This record gives sequence, C-alpha cells and structure tokens, in this order.
Amino acid sequence: MTENLQETYVLRRGIVRRKNTFLLELAFFTFLVIAGIDGYFHWNIHTGLKAFNQERYPDCIRHLNRAGFFAPLDRGLYYKIALAHSRLGHAQEVVDLCNRILAMPKPELPFQFSSGIPSPSLNELYLGLAMAYLSLQQYNEAIIYSQLMIAQDRNDAWGYKILATAQMQKSVMHNDQKGMKAAMDFYEKARELNSQILTPEDQRAYAELKAKLGTRHSLFEK
Repeated sequence: MTENLQETYVLRRGIVRRKNTFLLELAFFTFLVIAGIDGYFHWNIHTGLKAFNQERYPDCIRHLNRAGFFAPLDRGLYYKIALAHSRLGHAQEVVDLCNRILAMPKPELPFQFSSGIPSPSLNELYLGLAMAYLSLQQYNEAIIYSQLMIAQDRNDAWGYKILATAQMQKSVMHNDQKGMKAAMDFYEKARELNSQILTPEDQRAYAELKAKLGTRHSLFEK
C-alpha cells in the first residue's frame, strides 16, 4: 500500500514538473514571438517613415501597411499612409483611409502596437477628404468636408479655398450664377485669411467667374 502511494506521489510530481516546464517553455516562446513581431513592426515603421521623407512613397506605403497589420487602430500610422497616397495622386485611397480613421473607436485600444506617429486632427482628416473629393470631381462631397473644416475653425483659409473651387466647378456646370457669386466670396475670404495659398490656377478660376458674372471687381487687383 505504501509503495503504491509513493509511486502515485512520484508520478504526480513528475506530471506537475512537466506541466510547469511546458508552461515556462510556452511563456518563453510567446515572449520570443512578441519580441520578434515588435522588432518587425518597428523596423517597418522606421523604414516607412524614412521612405516618406525621401519621397519614395510606394516604399513608404508598402512598409507602413505591413506594420498596420499589427496596429489596425493606429490613426497616425494610417494617416501617414493616406498622405503618401495623396502625394501619388491616389485620391480614392485617401478617401478610404480617412474614412477608416474617422470610424476608428476612441480611445485607441491600449494593448495594440503603437507607431508613435501623431494622430491627425479632425480638420486634417476633413482637409484630406475635401481635397480628395475635389480631385475625384465629387464636388458635393468636397463642399461638405470644406464646410466641416470651416465649422471647426472659422479662420481656416484652406477650407474657404477648397469650398470656393468646388462651388465654382459645380456652379459653372449648372450655370448657377448664385453659386458662382458664392464661390467668388469664398475666394475673397481665403485671400483675406491667407493670400499665399492662392495659386495662378485660382486666379484663372476667379477671372472665369468674373467674366461669367460680368463684374469689374477683381480679388487679385488688390
């Protein structure tokens, strides 16, 4: 009887030891996996940001997308990808990414990997969307997001500039003189806030509006 108890004790002790050894090995393996993923994640972040600064935008997008697999709710990371697409003229990708960021829950989940890239403000996202929709010739959407920019900041010159351009394009298509007059007012407001952002293309657009409305007033004669 005593021998049976001793054998049972030894057997159970051996099972416990093997179980503890397995758990330790599993924990160590998990640590190695996480450490490896963390290194891979941050290497892609570093390489992607370096590519962005060197204007190698396709490389930037590739590396940051790899990192994004491990940080699906990192607003700063996906906004940087959107900026890279913007530099390449990929307007639809900018729309998709900015809308994805706007749909992300707040606050960001604490257990995900973090790129350390600053998160964009609401106005930065609205600006990205407004410019992308303008490029896609979706003027109603461009007007909506430029108006949201202005609602956030009444002195946002870029908001008025994009609003003027979108309103002008839409009004010219429909021969809407009231809309053209509104576009001229928005151009004037943009110039009042920051004349440096108005380009020769804006000057031509304003001249076209002036000719259609038959007005002598010129924003660019001041």
